[in-house]
Amino acid sequence: MSTPAPVTSAPSSLSRSRRWAAVAVLTASLLVITMDMTILNIALPEMAAELHPTSDQQLWIIDVYSLVLAGLLVSFGVCPINGVWDPAVFIREWFSRTVRRR
Repeated sequence: MSTPAPVTSAPSSLSRSRRWAAVAVLTASLLVITMDMTILNIALPEMAAELHPTSDQQLWIIDVYSLVLAGLLVSFGVCPINGVWDPAVFIREWFSRTVRRR
């Protein structure tokens, strides 16, 4: 019987401080998303009082808001190439990833 080879992890290319900075950014973004969805859920009764949507339409409001927010987060995640945010780069990348594939 042979023994399995020990699993070795690949060395990380990021320094320790950059890894913690990435964790901090992810934690802050999760906090912002959670607060944003909480604000929507708190505002929903007032919106329902003025607009009179059905319960299905209220669920659609929450679901569509979440999907649009996720789509924008993914789109803007493509943006900073080489640490520079350029609207022209964003539009070009968005166009090449969405429109050209159709």
